[in-house]
Amino acid sequence: MARRQFDTAHELRHILLHRVVTANEFEENFELIEEQAPSFASAFLLPASQFSVEVDSGAIWELERLKARWKVSIRVQIMRLKRLNILDQYSSQRLSKFTVQKVTHLKVSRTMIFGHCSSQACSQIYSRR
Repeated sequence: MARRQFDTAHELRHILLHRVVTANEFEENFELIEEQAPSFASAFLLPASQFSVEVDSGAIWELERLKARWKVSIRVQIMRLKRLNILDQYSSQRLSKFTVQKVTHLKVSRTMIFGHCSSQACSQIYSRR
């Protein structure tokens, strides 16, 4: 659900602002255009006036709680909190690393429980061990 909402808001940015961009302009400015869309999506889904007042510490447990309320991934919350200057570079990197470790742990745990691993991501996890 969270990913679908973010993807929809991301595409909304393209529809609203990039519908008149020519193919040449798109190619020349591809990186900028793709950089703008996630910024818009996170601002659209997590309005500063409401989201920022709900963040006390920026701790991972708090972002887990807010994930359920706002239906947005922790990664998107971290990106938004950094843009709002609520998290500094160090804190956002630390939280991002923690979420990657958590996802990796969950994938390994699922594999151990279900006894198989067919995805490319799962094989990458085992190659790092």
